[in-house]
Amino acid sequence: MNRILLVDDEPDIIQLFRLILEGQGFEVDCYSDPVQALVNYAQGLYDLVIIDYLMPGMDGFELYRKMRTIEKKKSKVLFVTAFDINYKVLRERIQDLDPKNIITKPITGEYLIERVNQELTIKT
Repeated sequence: MNRILLVDDEPDIIQLFRLILEGQGFEVDCYSDPVQALVNYAQGLYDLVIIDYLMPGMDGFELYRKMRTIEKKKSKVLFVTAFDINYKVLRERIQDLDPKNIITKPITGEYLIERVNQELTIKT
């Protein structure tokens, strides 16, 4: 069973994504606070992390960079946002970021599952 970490400051999004993902057989750990997610993050625990881009206290890209200092291998990641993102600026923050790793809200359940499955089948 694949284990997913979901970090989003919106409780409704967490609840909806958790229901969709667990309904497809994924094990999902959820945090609404990026700092708490980082404190509880451990190497090798998750197959995929799904992180909201814009959160109070620490944005999703900063959270991901800090997670990568804990884990030696690159974690598979999907960023979720409701905003337009400047990829050039993002690549300055995360050099190996691929635009396909960013999903724009609103997201259907079918699309979420499709993107998660695609990401989990990519070899790293």
